[in-house]
Amino acid sequence: MGIFLREGIQLNDVFEELAKAREEEGYTIGVQPFIYGWPLIEMYRSRWEWHFDKSSHNYNGPINVFGHTRRATHEDTFVVTPINDAFYSRAFVDLVAEPVIFEPPVIDDRYYTAQMVDFYTNSFDYVGVRKGDTDGGAIALVGPDWRGVLPEGINRVIHSPTPVKCILARVVPIGNDEDSAIAIQHQFKLTPLTVWSSEAEVGPVVPPPRPYLDFEKSDPLDFYRVLN
Repeated sequence: MGIFLREGIQLNDVFEELAKAREEEGYTIGVQPFIYGWPLIEMYRSRWEWHFDKSSHNYNGPINVFGHTRRATHEDTFVVTPINDAFYSRAFVDLVAEPVIFEPPVIDDRYYTAQMVDFYTNSFDYVGVRKGDTDGGAIALVGPDWRGVLPEGINRVIHSPTPVKCILARVVPIGNDEDSAIAIQHQFKLTPLTVWSSEAEVGPVVPPPRPYLDFEKSDPLDFYRVLN
């Protein structure tokens, strides 16, 4: 097979152009999984630190149970740039075995919101004042693969795109009255469906995931090994 070159074009120039094209293709191929995978790795790390790694300063308590923080400072890194004039209640919710019932308190004197985030960090729904969720009640959080009939007494159903999700609830204190905001925080409840419906005394055991191991930043390929 022959190689036909235009007049004035050297073979070395062709090889250099091919090498440049392969480099650009490799870069493009590498960027796509990095953009896709970065949120997954961050959520995996957050879930591990919040609910399974008791040595982490971000440890939040058991999964499917809210942990609470007060006014955030620059030392709080549990989410990116947390709002420092709101109190956070946060939890990862595991919906693999069954739905979980979320019960917000009756709130009629201040703004609050409970953001629903899937494992790709996409906000897909929320509970709060603008949704009309001010009278309390039970909201069923349902995973993508669950099939069944929910009992009576459910006000609303929220379908999660991923079997594990995160809730970030924010309550605004009124002036310097932080005690009332703290009292509201402790009224947020997460209950496995079988426990909520009195079919079981305890919910399904959520096995711990493989421990999160940070990727070696000096090795450009280690991110992809962790993602894999």
